[in-house]
Amino acid sequence: MDATVISNSNSTPKYRTFEHKDTCEKGIEIKDWRVTTRKDRIYNSEEIDSILNETKMPQVPEMYFGFNHITIENTKTNVKWSYNTNDAFRKVQINLKENENWIKVAVADKWNASRNSKEEEEKKKIHRPYDWTFSTDFRGKIENTEAEITKEKIDMTKLMRRDPILFFDQVILYEDELADNGIATLDVKVRVMPTGIFVLGRYFLRIENVLFRSNETRVYVEFNKGYMLSEYFSRELPYEDIKNALPKPKLWESEERQKLKEVKMFADSNWVSSMLTNKDHPSIMKVSDKIIDQTIELETGPNNNKILDSEKLNLPRSKFGNGNIGYIVFEKIQ
Repeated sequence: MDATVISNSNSTPKYRTFEHKDTCEKGIEIKDWRVTTRKDRIYNSEEIDSILNETKMPQVPEMYFGFNHITIENTKTNVKWSYNTNDAFRKVQINLKENENWIKVAVADKWNASRNSKEEEEKKKIHRPYDWTFSTDFRGKIENTEAEITKEKIDMTKLMRRDPILFFDQVILYEDELADNGIATLDVKVRVMPTGIFVLGRYFLRIENVLFRSNETRVYVEFNKGYMLSEYFSRELPYEDIKNALPKPKLWESEERQKLKEVKMFADSNWVSSMLTNKDHPSIMKVSDKIIDQTIELETGPNNNKILDSEKLNLPRSKFGNGNIGYIVFEKIQ
């Protein structure tokens, strides 16, 4: 089903929306750009076996929508950027070394504290040679060009304007409740305005009483510029830090009501991410500035964005032993 809209406003260009139910895809064509989203079923057992054999991972998240994606394409240059499930999953760490990635659930320390023997402690260690939180630093897959590191940033003031929304969609890529110890989700949203396109891809992690983490990729297209700007931001904080950021309870609120409010806010990835994504915080490494100012050469990865070499860049490490965290990088895609 296609629909062409001819705007009566000088500020809104002509655009066409489309939907293909046979492929579970829909989208919009506007100016020189096409946006396509796909919301399909979860993978079946055969499809899961295929991606596991490829990645050598022992399992996928509980809800794994392997066909899902949001794709932006320039119809003149054929340059594409896509945020999709399988490429994101390929970035999950595997074959981890001892103590490299042992994020423990809160009960593990309590359990160990009740036992003194080294043998008992060894039994309780969460020995999983892969990142069981399914954390991914996926920044999107680029086709027909390569990303360039830039100091140019997305103008967030333009995105805060109340421009009409011509197209919006949200796509879940995968989700896992981490054996009832929290939640790990990967999703992506897109909105199209008369002046441009904005995409937000987010990996969100909450481990009860341990930590919160958010890895976010923002992509912005301004129609009058003709290229994409990408911004990747990664940060985590201990659980208690976010808990302390909760609004002060009202005097009349019962303890039960306060707990329900806490549960609701902790489940709101938008609110938690707003507490995490303070880009001006002095602890956040401005990777783009370092690369450009020090003329650091980086290789291009399989997704056609620069490989952020942790040794060359001396990227900050997670306090929980789970990879690099606490940095921001800007890329131009054209």
